[in-house]
Amino acid sequence: MNALALRKRLKAAIQRAGEPYTPFGGAPRVAVFSAINRSATLTYVPIEVVNELDRPILMAHAPWDDPTAKGVSLTWRARTLKVQAVMDVRFAGETVARLFVTA
Repeated sequence: MNALALRKRLKAAIQRAGEPYTPFGGAPRVAVFSAINRSATLTYVPIEVVNELDRPILMAHAPWDDPTAKGVSLTWRARTLKVQAVMDVRFAGETVARLFVTA
């Protein structure tokens, strides 16, 4: 499988299984949200920041072309969350999905 095919499959799966969220001042988007524990959060966010975050801390899996950036506030399930970190998931040197940590 090449990166383009994987990108399309992941985007379709996220659109099918994901939930809507809305960044402040932006259009509604879709991502798959899940709770992550403190130790997993430390992989992406410095301990000083993790210690200050409200629980639960969530990770969202979004399509490769999702423009959500670190520091953006968003609304999901009537909760306001702030994006703490954003990472590209890469395959064969290409971005195929994005992950972001919110709290």
